[in-house]
Amino acid sequence: MQRPFIHAKRLLQNHRRLTPRKLRMNLEPKGTKWEFLRCPKVCLRAKSSTERYNTAMKILLLGATGLVGSELKALLQEDSRIESLTCLVRQPCSEAHLPAKVHMELVDFSRLQDYKDLFAVDAVFCALGTTIRKAGSPKAFQSVDLELVRYVGQLAKAQGVSRFLVVSAQGAQETSRILYNRTKGRMEKALTSMDFPFLTIARPSLLMGERKEFRRGELWAQRIARPFLQWIPEVWRPIHARQVAQSLVGDLDRTDPGVLTLSNRVMVSQHPCPKYP
Repeated sequence: MQRPFIHAKRLLQNHRRLTPRKLRMNLEPKGTKWEFLRCPKVCLRAKSSTERYNTAMKILLLGATGLVGSELKALLQEDSRIESLTCLVRQPCSEAHLPAKVHMELVDFSRLQDYKDLFAVDAVFCALGTTIRKAGSPKAFQSVDLELVRYVGQLAKAQGVSRFLVVSAQGAQETSRILYNRTKGRMEKALTSMDFPFLTIARPSLLMGERKEFRRGELWAQRIARPFLQWIPEVWRPIHARQVAQSLVGDLDRTDPGVLTLSNRVMVSQHPCPKYP
């Protein structure tokens, strides 16, 4: 009978008693393509190229027409790890040429339960969001940024999705006096309580980029802040939507389970800001 694989932590604990030769004998059988990390008196198994999340992944994206969602779509459709990318949209897609692995599904978001089979994927990216002004009322705003996102999480959990990645906002806190921050905080708490094996929450500051919809306040804030970006501390520095998308897509390789919050500082420092025309 083949000997079972000894976890790297046990190898570290026992490395004084085992020689590199004996360690190799306790690893996976010969013929498997493992790489080894060589340390003094210890040989550890590293992830093979096939063990990482390089297998054909199925991804579901909600909010693909928004600022961050469009950047996510652009990155995911070019990612070699992705076998299929399904985007749930409210209106027909206007793009003439899409990669064969990209599927734009026209759905009624008030009846998402009718599309629950589409949630049988490896990972769900949720970039849904609106503003109080666009929604028309605080209640309508919460129905999207809280209730809809929470329901998406419930559908994903019911289908056994292991990775859920969502766009929140800097300052999200369920006890905040600010409605926007309070709503985002409650949304985060709802998703956290669902116990996804891997939950990633991005908390960007002021988002920069070209929206399809016109937001006067955001546009003026971008124009004012753009010349001074390098002097604004990373904690509050406006962040380009592409930087947020890059941070989320990069987290598909995470192997440590649990909840990971990507702060604005982390996302700004991880990826350079795209140059503006």
